[in-house]
Amino acid sequence: MCKPANTTSCAAEGGNEPANDSASTATAYSENSTVCGFSGGNDVDWYTFYADDSAFFPDIFDFQDRITASVIGLIEPQIQRIEIERAQQKRPDSFDAWDLYVQSVPLVHSPNVGDYDRAIDLLDRAIALDPTYCPALTMASFAHERRKTFGGTVPAGVDDAATALALAQRAVSADPNDALALAVLGWQRMLFRGEHDAGLELCERAVALNPYNRTVLDLAAVAHLFGGDLDTLIAYAMRAMTLSPGAPDNYGCITHVASAHLSARRFQESLVWAQRSIDLEPGYVYSYLFLAVANAHLGRVEDGLHALETALTIRPDLPLFHANPANRFPDRRQIMIDGYRLLGLQPP
Repeated sequence: MCKPANTTSCAAEGGNEPANDSASTATAYSENSTVCGFSGGNDVDWYTFYADDSAFFPDIFDFQDRITASVIGLIEPQIQRIEIERAQQKRPDSFDAWDLYVQSVPLVHSPNVGDYDRAIDLLDRAIALDPTYCPALTMASFAHERRKTFGGTVPAGVDDAATALALAQRAVSADPNDALALAVLGWQRMLFRGEHDAGLELCERAVALNPYNRTVLDLAAVAHLFGGDLDTLIAYAMRAMTLSPGAPDNYGCITHVASAHLSARRFQESLVWAQRSIDLEPGYVYSYLFLAVANAHLGRVEDGLHALETALTIRPDLPLFHANPANRFPDRRQIMIDGYRLLGLQPP
């Protein structure tokens, strides 16, 4: 936001500021100009925020949206941190469903596959206490999906994909207007069933219901990677990061932007964003894959092989040439395959 350019004059005008300026005589300056504010008399001050803001926000609703997003982005992570600390301080035999759910959230968003087992255990206990508790059902579904996607160890007799879908459907049945439940179900219907149109529609409904939920935007972004529009992907991912710029799992949103640039054959941009994700979270395997393929297409084979080696160190069983049913665009998938081939790999 803009600040007074002439703080001395503003201070000198005393308690009537900004009421002693006239909007009718004020001169508007654009937000990015050298002078930012409204000039009334001899000063440039903060009157703009209480009078005619049309020079800054042509749409007052856009202005309100920015304020809401900023407040949520600042407050929500702090509330979550406090709730996690509060729950962890309670005696284990006194945990309720909310306590168990809150403790699971950072584990589900972790890049460490071992954390998903711990999250699932907490969430199973939460659901046992309250079988219709939508947040726990949603997060449990998300945990099973991430264990399936990132290669965690699955207990005998457990099908993570089927379990994730069943839990997501239960969550939506428990609360049909829960945005995160809808987004999780939509993404999983794309990922596990290849239901691109239905899945994308659920994700878009989720964004419409709650455009301030960072995880909803994150899931909608990746849904567009596999079944929608790349510009929309970038817009959702950027909005998610703007809402919570300090979120520890923003590496996922950054990687989505890298994947969008890669899919659009903007290899240098993809490389930059993939490296940003790695700088934030060195253990996220897909950042290295996009970095490897971007380098390959740019002719930097040695750098590409180094990134690929790191990816396979993180997850040795990674199926590089696996055809993911979630991706409805063969040309986007082909960019990855061509990159692997440029690095000397061949399909099994």
